[in-house]
Amino acid sequence: MLLNGRDNGRAIGIITLSGDFNYGNKLQLFATSNIYRNLGYRPIYLSFNHKEPLAAHPKRLLKSVVRGKETESVYPFLDARGQAFSRFGAGIETRKILSVVDVCADEFSYFAVGSDQVWNPCYAWQNSLYSGIDRAYHAFVDPHARKESLDWYFLRFARREQRLTTAPSIGLDTLNSRQSKWLAEGLSGFNNLSIRESRGAEIIEELTGKKALVVCDPTLAVPKPVWLEVSNDEVTPREPYVFSYVLGSHSGDYEKVIHSATRGGELPVVSLSDRNDEGEPGAGPAEFISLISRASHVVTDSFHASVFSAIMETPLTIIQRADGGGSMFSRLTSLSEALGIQGKIYDGKDIDFSVASDYENVAEAIERQRSAFMEYLKGCLND
Repeated sequence: MLLNGRDNGRAIGIITLSGDFNYGNKLQLFATSNIYRNLGYRPIYLSFNHKEPLAAHPKRLLKSVVRGKETESVYPFLDARGQAFSRFGAGIETRKILSVVDVCADEFSYFAVGSDQVWNPCYAWQNSLYSGIDRAYHAFVDPHARKESLDWYFLRFARREQRLTTAPSIGLDTLNSRQSKWLAEGLSGFNNLSIRESRGAEIIEELTGKKALVVCDPTLAVPKPVWLEVSNDEVTPREPYVFSYVLGSHSGDYEKVIHSATRGGELPVVSLSDRNDEGEPGAGPAEFISLISRASHVVTDSFHASVFSAIMETPLTIIQRADGGGSMFSRLTSLSEALGIQGKIYDGKDIDFSVASDYENVAEAIERQRSAFMEYLKGCLND
């Protein structure tokens, strides 16, 4: 079987969110590709770019009239950060998909959905670039989009025996009735189910009666030396610093933690976000790894920043995300319980640096997670 003129080579199509400038998304995609490649498969990232409806949202039309032209990208990362992301992604074989019907299942041995929040209905319904109002509008003018998201993120274009799950995430602690119906319908087409969080497994059993195995994020299944090899210290300071990667707003807790982590301002703070704010380093995923591995302390509300802090054994304080992030905190709860780092979650008091830097038995916990992940995956591939 030939795929784009090349031998199939036991190809696996990888389906995840299209997070072109999202650190966690790109790192888990690299990890998933690395894992399948080491198992003797040819991983191909299928980048789903849903066609926009002909009737654009009135708000977008108004902006285009006022400005004369839309900005080049919803993500204005056309500078050093964008280039760094492009460099990191260059080694991942990618195939652009505009519609589910573009995929020929016979060209692949398997299709794997995950990791990332592929089963979070807030992201999967329409492209995650849109706001809630935009998604509602597009769902009205383009009702086919919801069906495509169901077909895509639940692999309904593939034969049942081709469908794999690679630690997908629901990302929410509760679902409304419409979201529950969407998820239950999609999950009906899998022989084996894995999920990244314990709460996700509970939701799946409540909705379908099926058991989903809780497995680690693929980034934890890739050994530390591999991550160090792909890291890049180009933007990493040589002097001690505190690394701040906070996706929610800067709450009072954040200010307290930063003050404590910097020893009252003695250490500088290197801040990064998913917004490319002014003054932030031009860091892609490779630089992100380096900034974490060499930091004196990491302050974050991010799942993947916590993962890489644990892998690199960097002193860590986890804060709960402001702006409603509590509904997504189960991801970090599951992670901290699995690795035994619950003490690194901020409790409102001054940081206990002995706890923040204590990684006793964590490497062993990561190895157990990695072994369980690989055992599950190999079992699915042999079914």
